[in-house]
Amino acid sequence: ISQEMAENNNRKKVHYIHRLSSVVQERIAGIFILIALLVIAGLILIQIQSSHLFDDRIYYDTYLTNAQGISTETLINISGIEVGRVMTIDITSDNRIHVKFFVYEGFQRLLRTDSTGELSKLSVIGNTAIIIKAGSHQLPILEANSTIAIEEPVTIDVLIGKLTPVITSLNEIVLNVSALIAAVEPAQLRSATEDLALLMKNLREISDQVAGGKGLVGKILYDDALEQEITLAIQGVNPIVKDVAKTVRQAKKDMQLVEKILLETEKRVQEIALVLEPAAGIADKSNRIASELQFTTQQVNREIGQLPEMVDKMQRLLDSTNRTINATQQIWPLSTVIAPASKASVIRDQPLDD
Repeated sequence: ISQEMAENNNRKKVHYIHRLSSVVQERIAGIFILIALLVIAGLILIQIQSSHLFDDRIYYDTYLTNAQGISTETLINISGIEVGRVMTIDITSDNRIHVKFFVYEGFQRLLRTDSTGELSKLSVIGNTAIIIKAGSHQLPILEANSTIAIEEPVTIDVLIGKLTPVITSLNEIVLNVSALIAAVEPAQLRSATEDLALLMKNLREISDQVAGGKGLVGKILYDDALEQEITLAIQGVNPIVKDVAKTVRQAKKDMQLVEKILLETEKRVQEIALVLEPAAGIADKSNRIASELQFTTQQVNREIGQLPEMVDKMQRLLDSTNRTINATQQIWPLSTVIAPASKASVIRDQPLDD
C-alpha cells in the first residue's frame, strides 16, 4: 500500500505536458507558431497601410529660389497631415530650383486650384517641410503635374541682417543706461530714496487718518452724522429737482406747441404766397403800364410846351400870307378877280388850355 501511494505521489509531481503524446505536443507548438506568424503579418499590414506603400501617387511641381534644406526626405504636409514626400530636386536653365513632389491619391481632394504652400518656418534651423494650404471645396481639384506656388521664408542671413540694427540699438541703450547709472551719485540716490520713503510714510499717515474718520475726506467717508445730513440734503433737493423736471417737461410741451404753430404759420404763408403770386405779376404789369404812361405824359407835356411857339410861327405865316395876298390884289390882272382879304386874323392870340 505504501508503495502504491508513493507511485501516485510521483505521478502527481510530473508536469501534465509530459503526460501528453508527442502528436498533441507538436500540435500545440504549431498553434503557438501560427499565432506568432499571424501577429507579425498583422503588424506588417498595419505598417504598410500607415506608410501608404501601395497607394497611387499624384505628382506636382514647384519652383524656388532657395531650397533651404529641402531634400528627397522632405515631407509634404497638408492641414497637419503628412500626405507625401519630395521626389527630385534639380536646377532649371534660369537658375531656379525645381522641386518635384508627390501626394498620395487619397489626399488629392485637399488640393484645389487656389491651394498655395510655404516652407516651414523651422527650415532655417534644419527641420524642413513643405506645408500646403487646403483649398476651397467649391473649386475644382488641382490636376496632376500642376505647379503650386510656394512662399519662401527669410533666410538666416536676411534674419541676421534685420536683427543687427536691433542688437546695435539694444547695445546703445545698455551703454546709455550704464552711463546714466555711473553719473548718478550714491548720495543723491540715497537722498531720493529717503525722500521717497518719507513720501510713502506721509501717504500711510493720510490713509490712516482717512480710515479713522479724520479730516473732510474721512468724515465724508466714515462719519454717520455727516452721511445722514447729506442724505437729508439730497432728500430736500429731490422735490426741487422733481419740480424742475416737471417745469422742463412743460417747457418741452410748450416748445412742441410753438413748433406746431410755427409750422402751421409757415404753411399759411406759403398758401398766401401762392395766392399773391398772380397779384405780383399784375402789380409788375401795372408798374410797367404806369411807367409807359408817365413816359407818354412827359412826351405830351413836351409837345404842349412847344405848342405856343408853333402857334406864333403859324400866326407869322398867316400874316405873311395875308400881306402876299394884299400885294397880289393890287396887281392889275388879279385885282378884279381876288376879293379883298379880311382884316381879321385867322388865329388870335388867345391863351391855350392845357
